Amino acid sequence: MPQASTHDFSIKKPFVSDQTIDQLLKQGYIGVDRELAADTAFAAAAHKFKKQIKWTETQVDGDGDIALMTLNLPEFDQLLQFMLDSFGWCPQVYSNTESPEVFIFTPENELQQGAIFLATDGDRGWQGSLYSLEYFDSAENQNILGFIFATKPKDSDDQDWLLVEVDRLKNSRGWSLHSGTIEQVYYIWAERIGIPEPNFKPTSDEILDALASNPQDSSTKKTIGMTFTAPPELEVGDEVETTTLIRLHDIVCWEQVGEHKWIMRALSPQEISTYKGRKFQIDKGDEAGTVKYIEIE
Repeated sequence: MPQASTHDFSIKKPFVSDQTIDQLLKQGYIGVDRELAADTAFAAAAHKFKKQIKWTETQVDGDGDIALMTLNLPEFDQLLQFMLDSFGWCPQVYSNTESPEVFIFTPENELQQGAIFLATDGDRGWQGSLYSLEYFDSAENQNILGFIFATKPKDSDDQDWLLVEVDRLKNSRGWSLHSGTIEQVYYIWAERIGIPEPNFKPTSDEILDALASNPQDSSTKKTIGMTFTAPPELEVGDEVETTTLIRLHDIVCWEQVGEHKWIMRALSPQEISTYKGRKFQIDKGDEAGTVKYIEIE
């Protein structure tokens, strides 16, 4: 029987119904597993919306499940969005709303396969569609990985991008969904791990400092002074022309245009997962003033 005298509709003291999850779903309720009441992130979100959401606890069903449910559907959606924005995840939901068909693209290599696993693994993984892996990056210490997926077909006018961040040292994973362009999502990732934005409008002093530190013409650089973890077929003295802005952690490719001349360019986020040639990520070298190129699949 309902315990009207002991509840306040919070997740700690919900109204206790005499009905199961399926019975309340038929009445238009929506909810989550009761165990989430002990989760600090969900508890914080529920506290934020304590005046908007009234919680009801179900009876145990035939599968042994108990849920916290509510009829405050718009406010419940706001709670889920708050968790996505604040913590990078939201819980699975009990709902009678028919879930859209989920599409996961077929991985073409181990990188794509691993990225899909990291994005979708576990109850708190991404539950929606993944149409392609558009970008992969890792922070300088190599313990933090970033992936950007397209969650809709590539020709969609209103594409949503899934940003997945994995901290291998802490064994943690978070994700967030973003609209806009993939470049805008990249800068969200770059800001979080401290990659500086390109300096598109350097001051006169910055230009003079750059020229003083590199007396060579900026479009032609020698490979002397660079170290390679997995080098392309370069020889000391070969000319390398950079055709795009190159920054630390960029994914680059090398294309030979002459016997002793190469072009190095940064791959766009869209190219990284589809480029068929050898790809290298720029990282700091073992000695000051050097860089190294780490080959990725």
